[in-house]
Amino acid sequence: MFENRSKSAHIAVLSLERECVEWLSRDSSGRECVTTVAVQGQGPEALAKAAVEAAREAGSAPGRCVVALGTGLVKQRLFTLPALSRAETRAALARKAAGLCEGELDEVAFTALCVDGVATSGAEGRAPRTEMRWLIVALKRDEARRRILALSKAGFHVVRTVSSQLSCLARAAQLRGEAQNATIAVSALRRSAAVALIQGDTLLNENLLDGDVRAQPALAMSIVQELKSFDAAWRKANRGGAVAQVVLLGLPRERAPLFKTAVQAALPNAVVILPSDSASEVQFAADGGTSSDSGPDDGRIEALSACRTTGGFQMDLTLPTPLRPKAVALSLVALFATLTCVATVAYKPARSNELKELEAIAAIHARTAGLEGLRRANARDMDSIRVLEEITARNADVLSRGWPLRVVAGEVLGALDGRAALVGLDLGEYSRGQLEFSGVTSANPARAILEVQRITANLESIQRFDTVVSEPSGTVPTGEQPISFKLKAHRNP
Repeated sequence: MFENRSKSAHIAVLSLERECVEWLSRDSSGRECVTTVAVQGQGPEALAKAAVEAAREAGSAPGRCVVALGTGLVKQRLFTLPALSRAETRAALARKAAGLCEGELDEVAFTALCVDGVATSGAEGRAPRTEMRWLIVALKRDEARRRILALSKAGFHVVRTVSSQLSCLARAAQLRGEAQNATIAVSALRRSAAVALIQGDTLLNENLLDGDVRAQPALAMSIVQELKSFDAAWRKANRGGAVAQVVLLGLPRERAPLFKTAVQAALPNAVVILPSDSASEVQFAADGGTSSDSGPDDGRIEALSACRTTGGFQMDLTLPTPLRPKAVALSLVALFATLTCVATVAYKPARSNELKELEAIAAIHARTAGLEGLRRANARDMDSIRVLEEITARNADVLSRGWPLRVVAGEVLGALDGRAALVGLDLGEYSRGQLEFSGVTSANPARAILEVQRITANLESIQRFDTVVSEPSGTVPTGEQPISFKLKAHRNP
């Protein structure tokens, strides 16, 4: 999903652990503050109750937020698999994810990212073979759905769900200098510390050390030893080349300079980067992130702010929640009849660039594996590309109406997020401030309602649009054919 950076930089963060929840938001003076509340009891309802208390203690109320899952609620690990077919790879990844969560295949939801391809030497007389390294992030499916449903009932609008550990890695990747240089990212989490070795878009190694660096100063020595091990492994694999950068994220501000000195002594060839030293952090603070004058919780605020990061190694772990029967009955009247024609698109004469953008979106989908319906999502993306080719070829004489088509089309396809196929996009006069688009989604009525609600929420989270409304057709679908829908998006004045 394409999301405006200035909006996402100010959104609240709800961090969930089994024993406590944290609420990161801005107070009345515009300063970032974090409130921590212990969880009393077990289950999603206890987490939701603690989350409401944390928001109220901060002087705010439940609302739009990013949910960050701690290491006790989501698992991630690097795995190496041989080069297999897509179906075989998915089956192997599903088994790895189930083992990671200690559950059955149908009890676990996961997403996986191919982070590297490694050529290994074959046996004597055989050609070398290629092995793929996968980063798997997994969680218990039913537990995740009940948790999101409980938060929704409590008044929280979950924009996306992320892993705290992975978010810190994505933020550290943004803070580093030259991306092609080997970098070690150290992230101080609430009950552990993560150490990862990255180069470019490749995650080479990762390890999680138990303990809270804020309460256990001795843990710093274990982290330094881990840094030395990562550096030694990198030197061995790269003919003596040393790790060039170390990024430290989430450390208490008063201890960060001492830890930086210890790291510089252990890795004298590496540049040590603290968020407060980074030029990108200045812009991050200006957009609503952690500033250099934070209070006693500055290190924790730094780690929680990283959960707002998008792109790079970040992954959205949000699962669809089942609708209650009453909600299904009340919403059936809002379903739409199947459309048989394609709407006309008004566009700027930049057809080739637009198609490249859409092909890039499909390529991004192709890099990930493991989420249900991924194969169908890729197929829908390619169908959208073919539809756009036909429309633009047939309407080459249509003049632009003032809309930035390339950007708008990307935003609309991003809002669909693989949940539906785009059928038509109708841009009215820009001064009228309204555009319409139609698409088709699941033939299952309950699932179709959910998908349309998610698409509507995605569009409304984009800075360009104010409100998004649907046009009911007044007919009830058969449940056999894909259900079509039509949405009207009003432009922000």
